[in-house]
Amino acid sequence: MAIALIQYGALRVDVKYLQNRRGLWYFRRRIPADVRPKYPLEKGSSSSGL
Repeated sequence: MAIALIQYGALRVDVKYLQNRRGLWYFRRRIPADVRPKYPLEKGSSSSGL
């Protein structure tokens, strides 16, 4: 689901990887499989607040 981050006239910027939870913005993106073993993360800790 994409979020319209900015909409001004004919200009619209859609962002796929942002989520708003209770007023706090999170950037969520899957870690590529080839580097996943180098960065083991616990479940729920893969998001960072903006």
